Amino acid sequence: MAPRCAVAAALRRRFPPRRGVRGATARHPRSDVRRPALRDHGQPTRRDAVYESGEFHRHRRGRRVARAVPRSCRPARARRSSTAARGGAFLLCKNGGELRGALPRNARHSPVKVVFFVPPAEQRSGGLDAAIDGLRGALERRGVVVGDCLPDDAGDGVVHFHGLWQPAHARAASECRSRGIPYVVSPHGMLEPWAWRHKRWKKWSYFHLVEKRHLARADALLATAAQEAGRLRAFVAGQRIETLPLGMTGMARPDHAAARAQLGWAAEERVLLFLSRIHVKKGLDLLLQALASLPNDGRVRLVVVGDGRPEYVGQLKRYAAENSGVLPRIDWIGPVWGDARWKYFQGADLFCLPTHSENFGLAVLEACQVGTPVLTTVETPWAALLADGRGFICQPRVDEIRTGLQRFLSQDRWSEDARGALAEWAWSQFHWDTLAERYVNFYQTLRPETTGR
Repeated sequence: MAPRCAVAAALRRRFPPRRGVRGATARHPRSDVRRPALRDHGQPTRRDAVYESGEFHRHRRGRRVARAVPRSCRPARARRSSTAARGGAFLLCKNGGELRGALPRNARHSPVKVVFFVPPAEQRSGGLDAAIDGLRGALERRGVVVGDCLPDDAGDGVVHFHGLWQPAHARAASECRSRGIPYVVSPHGMLEPWAWRHKRWKKWSYFHLVEKRHLARADALLATAAQEAGRLRAFVAGQRIETLPLGMTGMARPDHAAARAQLGWAAEERVLLFLSRIHVKKGLDLLLQALASLPNDGRVRLVVVGDGRPEYVGQLKRYAAENSGVLPRIDWIGPVWGDARWKYFQGADLFCLPTHSENFGLAVLEACQVGTPVLTTVETPWAALLADGRGFICQPRVDEIRTGLQRFLSQDRWSEDARGALAEWAWSQFHWDTLAERYVNFYQTLRPETTGR
């Protein structure tokens, strides 16, 4: 083991002190920590004056910054007090780095620039892809410049990372921090309990080695619902978490009668629609078991739209064949992409998504925007929104789903007025043009000239 004096000498060589005029260090007026003063350039610097006056306040991220310094400052990597020597404005971070570069007074009104980082195409599900495309289009219609390359400096924009478990995102976030570029992370449900349990040990190690730092050092985390925000706080305590929902993925309106005629569904049939990825998480097996426990009077038809792993889909089809005597008619449509899916939403009497876990549930929103009532579970963020008669909420259990189906089948058919009211509610709350302004305002709060960073 090296002598203590040798270790101290090595540390001094590695981290040389930044001396003032007489080699003294400046004591922070409100702490016991001694901070290095700036190199003198012939006259006392502005930072020296601020230190001596004690004019400090607490930044929202824990930094101590000078009250006397204007908030129209943007960060940069400064190794010496050249900004102070030129009379420029600057801030002081808790790590001793200088944040410099005053922006023009009209910078606050300059167009917002946002850079999206998204997972590779093969790792994006249909819902995530649609959400990102919808947000991109809405922002561009609001005049926001949406790019895919890191800005040159902190004044040029905000970086928005979509999704987790991407080493490339962690590297880009590190570059953002080194340049002083603000960034926000949208986990998109990848820390939900169901997702966390999938490959848990692999995720646990990566999260604590890489991902937690990525999230903790972000300027903010963005959740799509209060339910996700609450769960994120368990992973990154003390971090700023904002809640902004996703928006509608198309422009379809209610057209119940025309859609049924096009699909050949009889007027007297009660059509239940399952339109999603066929995965154990989505609960299609629970729906089949619940239907098998109900009396089959020949009025109900289940339409399954989507695909999944062939072995799992085959398992469900075998169950349906073995219980064909007690199950209603089932149409296995397969995957339907693009606008072709809207006629199924429009023509159905009830959309069923008995999921075990859902970050947002864009399919629920798609059903609501065309006026189709929904049966879903408390594991989606729609429980509170649909509780006042707009849908049927249950636990992801067979008996609860059966009760919800019984309630629906015992009611009269939804009228065109009721469908129209549900659609109008969805359009007023979740149209992207309405949400875009909230996203723009959120991005504005991250820009250096508005945060005073």
